[in-house]
Amino acid sequence: MSAIEIEQLGKSFGAVEVLRDVNIE
Repeated sequence: MSAIEIEQLGKSFGAVEVLRDVNIE
C-alpha cells in the first residue's frame, strides 16, 4: 500500500471514531 492509501484509511477510521462519539452522546 502507498502512503496516500494509508493516509486515506487513517482519515476514514478517524471519521468513524467521530461518528461513534456523536452517536454515544
